[in-house]
Amino acid sequence: PRAWAGGALAAGTAFLAWRLRRRGGATLGLALLVLPLLPALYVPVLGEGLVGERYLYLPSAGLALLAALAWSEWRQRDPARDRLRLVTAAVLVAAGAAATVARNRAWHDDLALWTDAAQKAPRSAAAHEHLGYALIAAGRPAEAILSLSRALEIDPGRRDARTNLASALAAGGRLDEAIAQVQGVLAERPQKPEAHAILASALASQGKLTEAVAEYRRAVELDPRVASFHNGLAIALALLGEVRQAEEHFREAMRLDPGEPRYAENLIILQRRACWGPPGPAKR
Repeated sequence: PRAWAGGALAAGTAFLAWRLRRRGGATLGLALLVLPLLPALYVPVLGEGLVGERYLYLPSAGLALLAALAWSEWRQRDPARDRLRLVTAAVLVAAGAAATVARNRAWHDDLALWTDAAQKAPRSAAAHEHLGYALIAAGRPAEAILSLSRALEIDPGRRDARTNLASALAAGGRLDEAIAQVQGVLAERPQKPEAHAILASALASQGKLTEAVAEYRRAVELDPRVASFHNGLAIALALLGEVRQAEEHFREAMRLDPGEPRYAENLIILQRRACWGPPGPAKR
C-alpha cells in the first residue's frame, strides 16, 4: 500500500507541475517543495541517520508560497467570502500551532526525541541505539540495556551499539557481561578509545586497578582530547598511590573541559588527602 500511495503521490505531483507549467510562482513553489526532498526520500543515498526534519526547511518555503498563491486565487474568484476565509485561516493557524507545541515536546531533549523516534519507528535500529545512549546519559542503565539490545537484535552489525551496551551493562553493575561485550568490540576494533575506557572503568570497579590503568592509558593514547579519559586514569592512579601522575591527569581533564566541576573537585580531594584509599569520593 505504501508503494502504491507513493506512486499515486508522484503521479499527482507530476500532473500538478504540468498544469502549473505556465505560472512562474506556482512552478517555483512546487519546485521548492519537491526537489529538495528527493535526496531524503531515497534513503539509501544518505543513510538512515541523516533523514530528519531539517530536510523540511526549504520545502516549507515552497509549501508556504503555494498556500499564499492558492489563498490569493480564492480571494480573486470569490471576493465576497471574507468571513469564511478568516475562519479557515484561524482553524489552520490553530491546528498548526497545536502541532508545533506537540512536536516541540519531542524536541525538548535527546531522551524525549529518541523515545518518540523509537515509538514511531520500532523497526529502526538507529532509533533504539540513540535512545539507549540517551538513557545511559540520563542514568537509566536498565532501560538502556533493553533499547540497545533491541537495536542489536534488528541490526547485529552496529558496533557503536555494542560499545554503548557494554557501557550500560557496566553502569548497571553487570561487570562481567560488560567486560565480555567490550572485549568483543576490541577484538574487531582495537583502536576504539571509548571501548578501552569502558573496559578500564569496569576493571576498576572490580578492583583490578593495574589493568584499569593500562586500559585508560591506551584510551588516552588513542584520543588524548577526551577529558573523561584523563579523569578516569587519574582516579585509578590515585587509588594506586600514584599521586603526582594522578594530579597531572586531573589538571589535563580540567584544561580540556573547564566547564565540568567534578574534575576540579577530584583534584581538591587528591590534594587534601595526598593519597587515596578505597573508591568512593571520586566523581567519574
